[in-house]
Amino acid sequence: MTRNGLIGWSNDEVVSTYFKTSKETTEVTLWLEGTLKSKSTLLVKFARQEKTVKISGSAPYSLGKFSLDPGYQKLELRGTSRSGDTFIELTNVLVKGAGTIDYIPAGSNQDTHWGRRGPSGVIWHEGTRGVEKIDYFYSELTVPAGADTVGSYFVAAGFNKGYFGMQVNSETERRILFSVWSPFVTDNPSEIPEDQRVKKVRAG
Repeated sequence: MTRNGLIGWSNDEVVSTYFKTSKETTEVTLWLEGTLKSKSTLLVKFARQEKTVKISGSAPYSLGKFSLDPGYQKLELRGTSRSGDTFIELTNVLVKGAGTIDYIPAGSNQDTHWGRRGPSGVIWHEGTRGVEKIDYFYSELTVPAGADTVGSYFVAAGFNKGYFGMQVNSETERRILFSVWSPFVTDNPSEIPEDQRVKKVRAG
């Protein structure tokens, strides 16, 4: 998978992509864009439906119409047979339907950070209305065995200007991350007023 699309797809790996549909969307039509130098057969799973689709010739390649319920959608593709080196050099999935279809646009900040990073689970503390000073708060977070998917970040303490939690970097590496920042908006730390600076009390 590259920024130019999926290349070298020749094994039986499942290719997945996601989008979200509004309540007005009860049916969508799907196509694939890309380069195909021969003929391929794909197993398509979408909206609790499954079908086998043969593609050949020039793009776009139709996957057909699907009825669906509104909300988050997952499209799964698995190559089952091909006459060329790859099933398809896939660049885009095209979706057409009534209502709003939300997705992560390529090349945006959402694409590089929020949209394609691992999932985050957050325990969020809103604070107490009318209380000017909070000395401390306490929370616990337990991740069930097998639920620590690589790329996940589990936030045990999330608040207005900071967070604390566990990041799953690989099958064997975990990191504890903690961050606090000033409410004063600036890119120059020397501009932050004394009473709005974050100061280390102790470390250990």
